[in-house]
Amino acid sequence: MVEELGCLNELRGALKICKLEQVRDKEEAEKAKLCEKRMNKLVFEWSDNGNNSVSNEDALEGLQPHPDIRSLTIKGYCGEYFPSWMSTLQLNNLTVLTLNGCSKSRQLPTLGCLPRLKILHITGMPSVKCIGNEFYTSSGRAAVLFPALKELTLSSMDGLEEWTVPGGEGDQVFPCLEKLCIEGCGMLKSIPICHPSSLVHFVIRKCDELRYLCGEFHGFTPLRILMIINCERLASIPSVQHSTALVELIVWNCPELISIPGDFRELKYSLKKLFIYRCKMGALPSGLQCCASLEE
Repeated sequence: MVEELGCLNELRGALKICKLEQVRDKEEAEKAKLCEKRMNKLVFEWSDNGNNSVSNEDALEGLQPHPDIRSLTIKGYCGEYFPSWMSTLQLNNLTVLTLNGCSKSRQLPTLGCLPRLKILHITGMPSVKCIGNEFYTSSGRAAVLFPALKELTLSSMDGLEEWTVPGGEGDQVFPCLEKLCIEGCGMLKSIPICHPSSLVHFVIRKCDELRYLCGEFHGFTPLRILMIINCERLASIPSVQHSTALVELIVWNCPELISIPGDFRELKYSLKKLFIYRCKMGALPSGLQCCASLEE
């Protein structure tokens, strides 16, 4: 049982706790004394039949980790709300966070002020309909949000309809983001592009209601890989001509897309791979014949 962890005072390294649906309440979870154990990595996992929201919430509340935790995975959690410690505890060393299969949670926890968070994977959360200001900060204003994040994945978010980013003067959002993957968000109609000058890898896949991308790729000069796959209603994408480091461009099964804007002569030294399949394009991209580095 989970309380047996309480007497393991020298427990270090990584720990995975399964079948957390068997934990009855917060008091039982607190007996593990995880807040006193300097673990580097923790995995909290509920089985498929752990569908009692209240007991899930109580258990996770009592499993508060040590503030120095570096990697945290929450899998199969069926609570509607995330624990208070995810917002109030100063997880200043947390670098990797995975939320997987938290099927009843309607709102993402506030994560934008975590100073060292580098990798964030959110998958299988169909009850989340909107990603708004609460995802970024709970205090109203912050100069830099997600200051260290390098990789963001949103996957199998079947109910997600809206995603916004703070747009106030002086706001910086995802300033270090290098890899962005949006997959299986079938209700999402637009994706905000926050002009991260560091973005290298951008993947959009199986977003059936996606019609357009907000913004431009004007400042995305480091972008090397752009993949847009199975977005059946996507009608337009921004110009890629300023992404002069672009090596690979794949546009696959986007039947409403009529053109890929921009002068591809700007990509003549970088572009090596171009796949365009099942798109309603009447002509190839302008200047494509000048891409001497194209291999396939």
